Amino acid sequence: MLLPKGAEDMPMLYPMAKPAMVAFDMSSYEAHAFDFFRLHTVHQLPGSSWTLSWDRLALQVGHHEPAITHAAVALGSIHRAITYSSTTGAVTVDPDQHLFALNQYNKAMSYIRRYIENISDTCTDWDVEVVLLVSLLFFCFEIMHSEDARATMHLRTGLRILYERLRKMDAYKAPKKMIDVDGEEKRAVRLQSKPRNNMDLLLQTFVRLDGDLTIIGDEEPYLMPMCQERLPTSFYSLEEALVHLDAIAGAAHSNCRDIVIMADRELSSHRPELESMDEDMRNCLSCAYSRTIKLDAEFEERIEHDKRSLNAWMTALAHVPGSGQKQSAQFLIQIHFFYIWFIIMSWRDEDEMQIDRFETQFAHIVTLAEAYVEMHSDVKCDAKIEPGQPYHATRQAFTVGTDLVPCISMIAFKSRKTSIRRRCIELLRTINMQGVFDSWYLASFAQLVADLEEKRAREITGKPEGVDLEASEVPEAARFVEIELSPVNYTEQRQSFYKGDMGRLCYVYKDEAGRLLADQAMFKVKRPSDLPVTKPWDITRGRCCGLWRNYDLVSAARDEAS
Repeated sequence: MLLPKGAEDMPMLYPMAKPAMVAFDMSSYEAHAFDFFRLHTVHQLPGSSWTLSWDRLALQVGHHEPAITHAAVALGSIHRAITYSSTTGAVTVDPDQHLFALNQYNKAMSYIRRYIENISDTCTDWDVEVVLLVSLLFFCFEIMHSEDARATMHLRTGLRILYERLRKMDAYKAPKKMIDVDGEEKRAVRLQSKPRNNMDLLLQTFVRLDGDLTIIGDEEPYLMPMCQERLPTSFYSLEEALVHLDAIAGAAHSNCRDIVIMADRELSSHRPELESMDEDMRNCLSCAYSRTIKLDAEFEERIEHDKRSLNAWMTALAHVPGSGQKQSAQFLIQIHFFYIWFIIMSWRDEDEMQIDRFETQFAHIVTLAEAYVEMHSDVKCDAKIEPGQPYHATRQAFTVGTDLVPCISMIAFKSRKTSIRRRCIELLRTINMQGVFDSWYLASFAQLVADLEEKRAREITGKPEGVDLEASEVPEAARFVEIELSPVNYTEQRQSFYKGDMGRLCYVYKDEAGRLLADQAMFKVKRPSDLPVTKPWDITRGRCCGLWRNYDLVSAARDEAS
């Protein structure tokens, strides 16, 4: 567990001047802890405060609602507990602060249970907003607590509650039902480019966190964001630009998923071996096949519409005034844009050699990513187990709700230039994803992809070992068409597979006749030998699973009654 930047030695409940004023009784300990949250923790929460609006959400309403306040106090206390010994460099957890944090967590649960039990069509927006905000604070708490599965559970439940509310509100639901190629209704929600209220901010935040679930195995985001507002000729701010980009990304992911489903159907009709493949292997083959499947006019137009939207977005962004915009936000939106741009512009490429047209852009985006990661550096650590494999050196989970890690990973997979790949893999090792995923697992996966492609390229071209390859020196026959990260045993629990010591690469390649074939390769996760092991906390905690199960039961009963 890494220690936040600039943290100082703070004994338990260190007195802070002028505790925050709240609208209900709190102990002095709780008031001081709430101050610590609003003065320190809110700036260290997972993700980017620019994209996830932590300060606008948590600080505006926390003074008035006990459930939110106690969740914030719990979060500030767990943050304080793990920063206790930062001046000495020791990684320890202050037991008193930790116990206080868990007590506050349980207090927040007792308050929020009433709201969850009363969620219905007749409850107020405020009631739902309280539940959603507490689920986000619990999500952050579990990330800082390194409880990945619990964090994911809070996020998934919040997404479901949010959608069930918005689908019945004219201001948020799609003008008409949107159906996928399987006949299922898409969970379309309407974003506002200029947030009018807390619900708008909550929706933006959940939409941006939603994509992170695809890292741990979800096939697609839970929600499909859209924006009914026309793209302006110029954006007035990066915030407005980001909302429109979220909507373009939502349409692109939805279209891509529909095309993959159609490809799977077509493949299964003349490739009987699909039935014996596990879902990850089959999906990998279907994704590869989706590049060349014949599309009807409707889908061709959807793709062209996405391309036109991206070009219009890029033109509008060029008019955003540079002054007053944070450099980190400028970097992040460029990285986010390129990730979506690459997906849309390359998803119908018939061969991998066409990808080389992006090499100049790959280099530029990696440079931006390196600068952005450096901005979030928290510790100086020169210890390495070997050259090019540093310890995590960033604030924990600072990439949550951004496309930074997916973009870096995508470039590591798709750039065939050795030096670019090496930089991407070093970035992945540097980023601290604890509480969300495992950086060492992802970096080992990317390294295997690079090693296998380069090994085959050297066999074909005679290029010697130890000499970096240019993209043009990796022939089509050495390139994977599609790859997928998968558990070693497909049936193992999806939320913890990346904590193991072994992983599996599913890949698709072309044989000499140009036929798409699927195969797999195993890899050993390379972690530092002295990497601290996160031990399970042994103090009794509130039953958050049972808490959200109450909502599931109420929701199911309501659905049956209707």
